[in-house]
Amino acid sequence: MATAANPRTFQMPSHSWTMVKRIVRAYGAVPKDEDSSVQSVAALAGLHRPIVSANNNFLRSLGVLDPDKLKLTPVGVKLATGIGIESVPIITEALQELAKATPILAQLLNVLRARGPMDMAAFRGQIILATGLNENSPSLSMVKTLVDLLEESKLIETRDDKVILCGSPAVADNSPMSPEIINPSKPQESLISPEARADKGKDNSARHVDANWAEQLLAKFPQFDPAWPDDVKSKWFDAFDRLMKGSGM
Repeated sequence: MATAANPRTFQMPSHSWTMVKRIVRAYGAVPKDEDSSVQSVAALAGLHRPIVSANNNFLRSLGVLDPDKLKLTPVGVKLATGIGIESVPIITEALQELAKATPILAQLLNVLRARGPMDMAAFRGQIILATGLNENSPSLSMVKTLVDLLEESKLIETRDDKVILCGSPAVADNSPMSPEIINPSKPQESLISPEARADKGKDNSARHVDANWAEQLLAKFPQFDPAWPDDVKSKWFDAFDRLMKGSGM
């Protein structure tokens, strides 16, 4: 599993997601009997040394690189392997492990889970708030790198300038595996017994009440403020994560 990054030390990437993947692939290509160095990785990637250096802290905070040395973590090896052999399932699995173990990325997924589909501009705003950026931050344009990472992980998808959490109702209803799309002429409700339909109605009612309760609770939760001290930010992330888990979101 990836080492969870601390929200206080999270570092933004310095280049595009395509460039970052190129660097990860180069780390994975270093011979096992040799120690990695920025220069050797840059040479393997065909990049200038400063480009690799500029992204190393991001790779550490993401859990791809070891915190103390230029060596891939186990999940970093998995990601580099997937990129090297162009295996989408391996890349997806590795990125999902990394995203869920990185507090800031996990927090963004929780926001989507709580609020439902968001405009891309609003989702980018959440990234800016969570990472403590402002209009003068040199890393502001790198918000797209995080969006691209989450998209490739298949944890989110964008549709008509909306960001949707994969697996949410908005996605499931339009999934190719949806029964209505597999056989739209077949009345699915007729396959369910009257007793099951009655129980289904009760379950839906209970879920509706739970959802209303969770939304009311979320509305009372304080908005994240990037001006807060680091210890307050850390407590906010912890409290919000407990809120999401406790409400079943």
